[in-house]
Amino acid sequence: MTIQPQPLLSKEEIESLAVALSEGQGDFTEDDFFVLVKWAEGIKLDIGLLQNVIDGNLSVKVENGRVHFALTPQGLQTFAHLRENRNNSTNNHTP
Repeated sequence: MTIQPQPLLSKEEIESLAVALSEGQGDFTEDDFFVLVKWAEGIKLDIGLLQNVIDGNLSVKVENGRVHFALTPQGLQTFAHLRENRNNSTNNHTP
């Protein structure tokens, strides 16, 4: 079984970004749109990290001005299926 990465943004969210960029800027290039989508994906990742900290799935440590994350025991239990899926994918892989 191969685990397919899930898109960070839905089709509807991407379309909304295109509309917002068109309304704010008028004509835009593919590069402009790529920058906007990457920015939005970063925000989504940040929100996910924050929510997992709030939910108790991640602990945090600040070191040299940077925030580092680690799974808590609750997080290990919550995300155990990810490890199982990864292990199954690795074990079922045929060259």
